Amino acid sequence: MAARRRSPWWMTKSPSSSRRPPRPDQATRGLPMTAYRVNARACASCASPMAVHHVAHQGQRIQIDQCERCGSIFLDYFDGEPGAVARSIEKAGQFRPKVAGSAKNCPECQVPLALTPYLEEGGPEIFRCGECGGAFILPVQLTALADHELPPPVLKKHPTVELFETVMDFIQGLKQL
Repeated sequence: MAARRRSPWWMTKSPSSSRRPPRPDQATRGLPMTAYRVNARACASCASPMAVHHVAHQGQRIQIDQCERCGSIFLDYFDGEPGAVARSIEKAGQFRPKVAGSAKNCPECQVPLALTPYLEEGGPEIFRCGECGGAFILPVQLTALADHELPPPVLKKHPTVELFETVMDFIQGLKQL
């Protein structure tokens, strides 16, 4: 007699409901990418609640958290590159610096924030979270970040291109003999 195979748990009907639980990708379908936000975050500088604001950035609307009391801003890792977002915020002109302060713990995951140079030595310093990758920007840092111009990228030739050019130079030298 053959053994009867059991169906996986998600295919069995529960006594209370005949519906299967939604797949993880279906649970958030139709919701904005920021639907994971449940509670207002507390400001890392003054511990006041941060309000969610919408900013036009590179053809999209992103949500940023701004403290209504001190004007500090928290950017999620996926909100975009902090310098470009800071320029979009400055361009919108809706956020004005209020008071100076310092940051303590990340508003998202509560780990201590680290003051790090932005992208390069000599650039403005911003507070970064080592856990979630978020950036906490004080009002004075926001202006410095928006005004910071990145140096043009240094393009290096691929090693294969360099080898090809060396061989071609060698062949040109042989032709002249």
